[in-house]
Amino acid sequence: TDEGYALEIANHLNRARTLMLSSSEDRLVLVMANYAAAKVAHERSAFSSSVSFLQLALRTLDYDIKWNEKYDLALEMSTLLLEMCVACGKEEEVELVVEEVLQHARCLDDKLPVLLSKVVFLWSTCRYREAITFGADVLKLVGERPAKKPNS
Repeated sequence: TDEGYALEIANHLNRARTLMLSSSEDRLVLVMANYAAAKVAHERSAFSSSVSFLQLALRTLDYDIKWNEKYDLALEMSTLLLEMCVACGKEEEVELVVEEVLQHARCLDDKLPVLLSKVVFLWSTCRYREAITFGADVLKLVGERPAKKPNS
């Protein structure tokens, strides 16, 4: 299938990665190939593979270009990476992605999916009090006042 080719192409390009880093056009080809492979891996529920492809794609973008010229792409890939890290229970990676996105996101709408993913991660790792506290902070960011006692 065409989806299978995305994985195969990304793997082949990744083997030649060091040869492709000198050209910005080649770097972008490598980024897009890895992003396409990450999406296929995600659709196939191969979350760890998706994480690997996304991490490589994001590392391949020059840092300044990533959050300036390719902002939308970086935000999209980072958000998917965070979703995959949450699914895999990768705590350290979750924290790193959240921190980076919050540092570079241009508006609250760009931050919200990341903030909510962190709440989901905290809850899924049985850190309920931390999830509630963090969630309450997110509510405050959007102008809501969380109830001091639920159902009141």
